[in-house]
Amino acid sequence: NQLVALPPGIWTLNALNNLMLDNNQLRVPPAVVIAKGTKAIMAYMKVIDSASTSRKVDLTSMSLTDFPHEVIAMSGITDLKLTNNYLARIPPEISEMVHLRRVQISYNQLTALPASFGLLPALAALNLEGNQVSVLPAGLANLSTLVVLKLDFNAIQELPPEICNMSH
Repeated sequence: NQLVALPPGIWTLNALNNLMLDNNQLRVPPAVVIAKGTKAIMAYMKVIDSASTSRKVDLTSMSLTDFPHEVIAMSGITDLKLTNNYLARIPPEISEMVHLRRVQISYNQLTALPASFGLLPALAALNLEGNQVSVLPAGLANLSTLVVLKLDFNAIQELPPEICNMSH
């Protein structure tokens, strides 16, 4: 087969118990989700399909190793939750998600954030708890709407002076 994506609404097939997708070229959902089986595939597709109306993406505990590229294309998303996955990096294109208000990427394997995080004009809450972040981009100081910054359980030894001088 040559499938690259599943059709919208596939998650509404409630009676579907076994979806075999071997030997395809699927990009959505990612291979790690497909490997978890039919329930995980349906849950992932429901989140992706519903995001345009809910404006939320919650892909918690999906075993993701790469940031889902289809999420970047969702410009109206306000809430992004990628907690408890295996993400090692966030692409700089996250700055294209200008409506993001809340980002929760806790308990992953992040060691750094792209400087482009400082270009998210609506960001009010950023949760990076439980990663291995050692340095924060100075551009976070540009986030005039940021009121919650959770950095517990990381490798940060000092905050950039720009962040310490933030004013709203």
